[in-house]
Amino acid sequence: MKAFLLKLLQGAWSLLCNLAKKPWFWLCVAIFALVTICTIQHRQLAQERQEAARLEDNQSALLLDMEKYRTENGELVASVQALTLKHDELSALIPQYEKEIKQLKFDLRNAKNIANVETETSVDIIAPLVPETPPETISPAKDEDSQAPPEEAPFVPREFVWEDDWITVAGKVYADTVVCSFVSRDSLMLVAHYAKRKCLFFKGRKGKLIKYDVKSKNPHTDIKGVEYIEVVE
Repeated sequence: MKAFLLKLLQGAWSLLCNLAKKPWFWLCVAIFALVTICTIQHRQLAQERQEAARLEDNQSALLLDMEKYRTENGELVASVQALTLKHDELSALIPQYEKEIKQLKFDLRNAKNIANVETETSVDIIAPLVPETPPETISPAKDEDSQAPPEEAPFVPREFVWEDDWITVAGKVYADTVVCSFVSRDSLMLVAHYAKRKCLFFKGRKGKLIKYDVKSKNPHTDIKGVEYIEVVE
């Protein structure tokens, strides 16, 4: 076996030496080298163009304000242009996101995209009070010599206020009506990240699930459901 391999290597070396003596061989080598260099430069140029386009998009996203519009059903929609940041850029520019992600107990490098939504709910409430049934009383005997009853003092509504860091309730109680204002503040953090599969046959990034976590900072908020759809070409 060793003799066969040695003979094969000697034959390949002899063929290579014979080819090296011919001008067209070196011409092919030069063309191959030129094509390789052009391919590498083309890829580098494409990457530089993509990077320049990404930075330009980020600059325009920072300059544009949030757009709001309503659907045919009257639902409010807010639209913004997305930022595209690398992991190190995210840590440097928005360090609070890195802190929030660490609290969710997964690595920032596994984050796919991040969204932060701030909401405020405000509503004015006017509700009638249910009248109470007065207790039965015995009418006093009329006395002609008694003086006329004094005039009643004007009614003064009673005010109430209750608030914490997230909710404010304030209003007035009249004789038969309650006028109330309710304000609820919230901050939602949405993070899509990779999670390991429980199956041991899947290894690497391709074998990881994409999970979507939504975090509400308002302790009074209950998240009823989350749906995440990733659209790819």
